[in-house]
Amino acid sequence: MHPVRFLNGAQENGKSTVEITAKTLQGRFLLKPDTHVTSIIGVIARAKQRFGVEVHAHVALSSHFHLLLSVDGVRMQSRFMQYVMSNIARKVGRYLGWHGKFWHRRYRSIEINRDEESLVSRFDYILRHGTKEGLVRCPTEWPGMHCAWHYAQGQWDVSGHWDDLTKAYRMRQAGSRVRRADYRSNESFELDPLPCWQHLDREEIRRWVLERLEQIRDDYSDLEFLGERKILAQPIEDRPMNPKRSAAPAVHCKDPARRKEMRDAYRQFVNSFYAATARLEMFLRPQDDPYYFPSGCHPPFPPAVPESS
Repeated sequence: MHPVRFLNGAQENGKSTVEITAKTLQGRFLLKPDTHVTSIIGVIARAKQRFGVEVHAHVALSSHFHLLLSVDGVRMQSRFMQYVMSNIARKVGRYLGWHGKFWHRRYRSIEINRDEESLVSRFDYILRHGTKEGLVRCPTEWPGMHCAWHYAQGQWDVSGHWDDLTKAYRMRQAGSRVRRADYRSNESFELDPLPCWQHLDREEIRRWVLERLEQIRDDYSDLEFLGERKILAQPIEDRPMNPKRSAAPAVHCKDPARRKEMRDAYRQFVNSFYAATARLEMFLRPQDDPYYFPSGCHPPFPPAVPESS
């Protein structure tokens, strides 16, 4: 059974910061940092503009990607991720000639308590990607999508492209000659500082990232790194030899008391959800009414309950 989506911040009349993880089918290298990875940037840029999500950090390794987002509730998060994942699967899958399922399962969302220690800890986790896996000596050397390079260079604008496949299809149907320039457009988005860094100058954030990158290089200097050439030579059907299999935490929070409070709020939400589901099932129990839903069907659900504001 899929976990019920819940964000404490939305219930507290505020934004929620979440860490998003999406894994390819069986961990295959479908997101290998070839030229097609630029499509991901364009998709994220379009989704950010459309849904108003704040993007603090991003990275895409060959088998999965991470996003650090701030959202105004579960509905915004769900609509954003539906748009991102469906478009990546369609565009990257088309480029690779990959038919069928692209993602291993639904994306995983873990809420982060909005204190500085918890937020910086998860930002640092994303920043270390590429190096902690023994792929490149420094995260900025990762040949694909990685926020480390943008923060280190002080370039807060992240640029990519968007291929309007609908436009290309209509042009072909009309008998027109289709060139990539006719349906490709440049897209970009601006990285948002962490909620705890809103008061900092961008140069201060850049210096912090540069110092942390130096520490990361020292911390993992004993590893033997694969290197860009071998990374790009990996077949997309391959997958990591020893993938991480540890259980994901319910929330990211350094303060034990606050962590318990967030977990208890989630349990209360889930209990209320299933109690309401049980009452709904009782209400929809088959009756003698000839216009009632026939036996064995799945009655339509009522509209989603709006989040408190």
